Amino acid sequence: MKQTLPEEMNVLLDLLNGKPAEWKEEKNDALVNLVGHHRLFPLLQRKTAHLNLTQKFQQSLQAQIMHNTFVTLQLAGETARAADFFRTNNQRLLVLKGPALAEFLYGDVSARMTGDLDLLVPLKELDRAHSLLEELGYKENPYFSTVLSDWKWRHHHLTFYHPVSGIKLELHWRMHPGPGKEVSFEEMWKERQYISLGRSSIPIMGTEHLFAFLSIHGARHGWSRMRWICDINELINKDIDWNKVEKILGDQKHLGGLALALVKTLFHHPLPSKTSSLADSKKVFELTKATEFYLKEKIELHAEIIPEYVSRYHRAYMFSLMGTKRKLLFVSSFLYPYPEDVETLPIPKSLHFLYVPIRPFLWLWRKTKKAVTV
Repeated sequence: MKQTLPEEMNVLLDLLNGKPAEWKEEKNDALVNLVGHHRLFPLLQRKTAHLNLTQKFQQSLQAQIMHNTFVTLQLAGETARAADFFRTNNQRLLVLKGPALAEFLYGDVSARMTGDLDLLVPLKELDRAHSLLEELGYKENPYFSTVLSDWKWRHHHLTFYHPVSGIKLELHWRMHPGPGKEVSFEEMWKERQYISLGRSSIPIMGTEHLFAFLSIHGARHGWSRMRWICDINELINKDIDWNKVEKILGDQKHLGGLALALVKTLFHHPLPSKTSSLADSKKVFELTKATEFYLKEKIELHAEIIPEYVSRYHRAYMFSLMGTKRKLLFVSSFLYPYPEDVETLPIPKSLHFLYVPIRPFLWLWRKTKKAVTV
């Protein structure tokens, strides 16, 4: 893979592997921008502390790291505040990613760049968790419409912001958007572990569940941030029951294999012998090649406007991640009503069930109208 990547990416990989790397002075800004895109400023400093980097590059890193430290300390404090408040009110939650993950993987909340907080609660407890966040001063920032309760499986989180601190928080009832079966919250709760943030104990997933979650999350985003691959590179140093990982991943075990293959390819990290059934397959090899697209360019999937060629590639890539059953479920989900159907033909909410049989006609109407307009 390395031979097909741009020069700046190869320099970044050498530095992340703790190897000396040379680049022309005029490439300095491009390299700094690449490090920023992949959210790697603090981690890169840790990996290159023994290297003699140029003064200009070190200054660029330091400026970003100071800002990141301020942000992550603020988020760490807010994580502890939310976890303590939920515990006091007998509300279960698991903290995903953020400063808690940084502390677990790197032993330092500021070692991993993050911009928001992610909390996971059971769907049946979502309303209560919503109310508790409001008591903490958060306001919901709705970002989707819904019809016939499709939000429960098409989406996976609500978005909140704090008007005083400016912190963004995502309240999850699923780990990933559907359709598709996931490990239950109850199963993850039974195997939870705790990490310390100051005086607070923060509940996070067990290590095997965490590997599965990070593998699927990274794949779903095309591994377009090297930070996620670095997380896997660090996580596999933990004590992991790989047989349990396979059971958790189920029909998505090739996504765990993809995470391992990327670590092996980019960081030359020897994989545990018990991972061969995950990482050694034709499907994993094909997905590893497909992921090069996201590493060759600075793909930003959360941008307001995504280039059409990126959208087209990502749609095909996402479909290729699915096994046969998930593909069938995904395709059949298009028969279930969408909020656009309500906009096309508004009818009383009590009659929304009628959108199920008439959805194909509404879809055809929109397509025909669009074609005529163009």
